[in-house]
Amino acid sequence: MNRREFLRTASAASVFAAPFQRLASAVPNGYRAVIQLTNPEVLVDARRDEVESALQRARRALGGQLDRAGDAVRHLAVQVRSLSPQATLDRGYAVVRTPDGTVIRDADQAAGPVRIRVARGEFDATVP
Repeated sequence: MNRREFLRTASAASVFAAPFQRLASAVPNGYRAVIQLTNPEVLVDARRDEVESALQRARRALGGQLDRAGDAVRHLAVQVRSLSPQATLDRGYAVVRTPDGTVIRDADQAAGPVRIRVARGEFDATVP
């Protein structure tokens, strides 16, 4: 069947579709299955509508989940930045180390030469 024949057949089918559907709605439920089998377009159309509806619901649900996940990622990124060592240095703190690289955690450990790291660099100092 070529395209022209297909379009002619589809056009003819659409002419009979509305009267056929009116007839089908007037038939008792027990006979509707027989009518639907003689016109499978009714079944296909119904299933197409169900699939389209399910697809729309899935898109909405997925969109909502993606929005919430994106918010969670942004929130975690803010937390990671605020807890980073560089953020601590940016707030004015410093890391003081001995010449061998050991971090000084107690004032009693600070004696002699030390290396001090601040937000924008490092420098040497001597603790008396």
